[in-house]
Amino acid sequence: KSKFNFQLCPEHVSAQLTGYKHNAVAPVGYRHELPLILSHSIAELQPCFIWLGGGHVNLKLGCSVAQLVAATMCRVQDVTY
Repeated sequence: KSKFNFQLCPEHVSAQLTGYKHNAVAPVGYRHELPLILSHSIAELQPCFIWLGGGHVNLKLGCSVAQLVAATMCRVQDVTY
């Protein structure tokens, strides 16, 4: 863990990497291939349901964590410190 420094990137960099505007970033369809990491704490929520960006500022996607992991092949990791 000590080798990683997780932080939000500037809005313009996010748009370049993902193709999505601020507050619209979805977990799929990125402009460039990016790793998707999900905190194990989120995966343990009860009920195990989350809301995500849907590609537009006014659109959100709701799904179970299992659906998200299956659709995106994201890694569930302990990223807390």
